[in-house]
Amino acid sequence: MARKGGQKITSKQLTVLNIIRANPSISRNELANKLDINVSAIRKHIDALRKKKLLKRVGPDKGGHWEVVK
Repeated sequence: MARKGGQKITSKQLTVLNIIRANPSISRNELANKLDINVSAIRKHIDALRKKKLLKRVGPDKGGHWEVVK
């Protein structure tokens, strides 16, 4: 487990953050395909990152983008 801003995050969550940082408009489906995991797992990782205030969604689901907070 890595620490980001005092928060414990898993290596998979760190990978998700790095992919989103490189492509803020990426969809959950694209993330799932890129990491070869199912969409529900991506949803759990994103929910955990949002709860830790490391990730937020700006705008609507369609046409919006992700923002890595730290």
